[in-house]
Amino acid sequence: MLNKRGSIWIIVIVFLSLFVTGAALFSFIHNTNQVSVIFSSPEFLDNVYAKKNVIDFYIYNAGENSIKKTYNLYGYDENFNSNVSKFFKEEFESYSFSEDYMIKFKDEVSKNNYHIISDKDLIVIEFNSFKIEDASERMSVSYSPKISVSFNLTQMGIKTS
Repeated sequence: MLNKRGSIWIIVIVFLSLFVTGAALFSFIHNTNQVSVIFSSPEFLDNVYAKKNVIDFYIYNAGENSIKKTYNLYGYDENFNSNVSKFFKEEFESYSFSEDYMIKFKDEVSKNNYHIISDKDLIVIEFNSFKIEDASERMSVSYSPKISVSFNLTQMGIKTS
């Protein structure tokens, strides 16, 4: 009975410290699954970049064939991009792949998850939402590159005017 008011402040401090501790534990538990690390391990980066280069190769091959096929059938008209898109999808779906990442990429093409952008003599095929994944015993990497392949129509012998 020495100081009744002092005991209230001690109780408030104890509850506040329990609240802060609980909030810190809650934050720690929910944020441990989302670790973002910047690293430069050649093991992973080489594999990821090699996969991206393979994807770029097949996009370029299918894109070039579809552009030439569109030009040979219809010429360069107002429906050029939509025809290129249709033939690009058909061409890419005709490829058969054994690698998992290429099968997933082929599914992205089948779902039309790409954009064809044109600017006079240039056509660009872009994919913005594809993830390339790689894993080892200790870690896994998920990489979302900007996949963009450009075609110069003039260099391909296509007259746009």
